[in-house]
Formats: sequence, structure tokens, C-alpha cells
Amino acid sequence: MAAARPFEAPRDVLRIVLGYLLNRTLLSQFPQGRVQRILRRVERGSGRGDTSSDFHSSAAGLEGPASKANDEPGLARLDSANARTGVHEYGGGVYAVGAGTIYFSNWEDQRIYRVAENGLPQALTDPPKIARGDRYADLTISGDSLWVYCVREHHHTQGEPINDLVAISAIEPGLIRILASGHDFYSSPRLSPDGKKICWLSWDHPNMPWDGCALWVAEFNGDGSLSNERRIAGSKTESITQPEWSPVGDLFFVSDISGWWNLTVWDGHSTRAFLEEELDHAEAPWQFGSSTYGFLNDGSLVLGAAPATSVSYTHLTLPTKA
Repeated sequence: MAAARPFEAPRDVLRIVLGYLLNRTLLSQFPQGRVQRILRRVERGSGRGDTSSDFHSSAAGLEGPASKANDEPGLARLDSANARTGVHEYGGGVYAVGAGTIYFSNWEDQRIYRVAENGLPQALTDPPKIARGDRYADLTISGDSLWVYCVREHHHTQGEPINDLVAISAIEPGLIRILASGHDFYSSPRLSPDGKKICWLSWDHPNMPWDGCALWVAEFNGDGSLSNERRIAGSKTESITQPEWSPVGDLFFVSDISGWWNLTVWDGHSTRAFLEEELDHAEAPWQFGSSTYGFLNDGSLVLGAAPATSVSYTHLTLPTKA
């Protein structure tokens, strides 16, 4: 079991840590000044899908030809964008950041756009056959910024929407690879630090994700396809939430197999409890993209207390690999 000690951070450091924990934005890729500009441009609530706040930047007011996918007009002005998604109706995980570029779902048409600093938005997904019929959430950008991984919710004129896990090309608009399909719901696509593995969650009716779901891992191929898919945790009665890869490639997640949602780790061979406590390390995942823990630059882990309104945190030292 990991040794734990109380952790208190100065207010300015804590604010950056909270932004990372709650939204998984890759703040470490940006100088502090650019971090502050991004924090102002994308209101953190919309990153969790609980507001309809607009997404502004210094490019606001610029006009130009709309970026297009499949020769259809998209969002032409950044100041008219609204970073929000309707997946599962509750939304969340609406944007991702990589290599100085922000990728986000636009509320009006539910398409995915990319925008670099001072640039105009470019649509990466085609217009759906019905208005707002293809929706995207829980965005994650690959380390090489070539793919955006996310949940897609495909709506029809009749019947229940179809959910799948997809990889959207960040450089070739309109190109989408289906990574996983066949289950009723998906969430949490996360790529390992070396880019060789990807994990995700799935569950089926009548379960909600906090009733029971499955955690999957597969090898990620450079062309956007998967191989060697396997389930490593979860069941119809075990709930898994918040899978995240550590800097050394271990897969952390929160499991309720003990009766409490506790932090757990898979090292590539076996699964074990990382921190056992008679309290919950997570809350019911109504929305995509939320997180109660995160990894710091020194490889350690900060775990938020439950409930999320608490300002108490635990700093955990991770074991090193030989």
C-alpha cells in the first residue's frame, strides 16, 4: 500500500493542479503565460459539459473562409463557438490540447474543430446526415498530435443512438477510424505514455456505469486500428471509473470491488489495490472527463478528497520500476 501524507499547496499552484485534475488539459506543454490565456479562453465548466459558455481567443472577430470537411461549411468565426457536447445529454470532456492546438466539440453542430493560437477553426468531422446527429465527447489527443480519440454518439431519425469509440484524424479532415463498437456505451479513451496502448470503459443496458462496467486495454497501431484487445477489470457488478496511465506506463483507475471506490493499479500483468480506505476516491461519473487524481511532473500522484467540494488532498509517492 502506498504511503500517504497530507498535502497542501500554495493557492496559485493548487489552481493549476485543480485545472489539470478536473479537465486533464495538458498544461505542462505550455509556458505559464499561454496557460493563463487558455484558462481564460475555455471556461473550465464547459470542459466538464455543465455550462454553455463560449470559447473565446485573440482570434475572435477574425473573418475568413470557413474550414471544411466533406466540402460543407463549418464554423467560420471562433467568437461564435460554444465548446459543449450533447453526448449522453450530460456531456463533458469537450476539448483536448496538444502541441499548441485546441480540439473541441462545437455545440451548434456538434462537430469537432481544431484551432491553433490566432488561427481560424478547422472542422475535422463531416456534417452529420441529420442535424447534430453525430456527437463527440471525452476527447484525448495522441502524443504525436495525429489522432483525437473520443466517444461518438450517432443518432438516427428513429431508435436509440449508437455509441462507439473512434479515432479522428487531426491532419486529414473527415477521416475517422472506429476503435471499438458493439457495447451500448463507452467512455475514457486514454493512450499510454509510449503511445503503444490505449484503454477505455464500456457498459451495457440496464447498467449505469456506477453499477458495473468493463475496463479494456488494447495495442494501438499507428494507422488508428487496435489489436490484442483484452478486458483487465470490471464486470456487471464492479464499477470502474477514471482510468489514467502513470508516467511509467502503469494503468491507474478507481474500482468499487471492495465496496468503496478506491484507487487501483494494473502493472501490465496483475491488478492490485493501490490505496485501500473506507471512503470513496471518486463520485458517480455522470459526465465525461472528470478526475479526482492526477500525476505531477515528479511522477507522484495527488488524490482529491471526497466529496469533491473538499479542499483536502493526499500526496502519494509512486513505486519506481526497475
